[in-house]
Amino acid sequence: MPKATFRFDSHTVTVDAPDESLISDTALLAGIVLNTKCGGHGLCNGCAVDLIAGEFRSPTEELLRPEPGR
Repeated sequence: MPKATFRFDSHTVTVDAPDESLISDTALLAGIVLNTKCGGHGLCNGCAVDLIAGEFRSPTEELLRPEPGR
């Protein structure tokens, strides 16, 4: 299982990040509540974070991708 490390002010917390989990859900596992009006789907910028290492896939990419044949 991948790990996610959150640095917030002077605190650093590392937690297991379940596959396909939203950043807001993973932050909650670390005890960090993000202000996400869109439910953590990457539409309101409430879950905006700086990615220092690794990679992620945005759920917004799939939400905005047109269906085949359209």
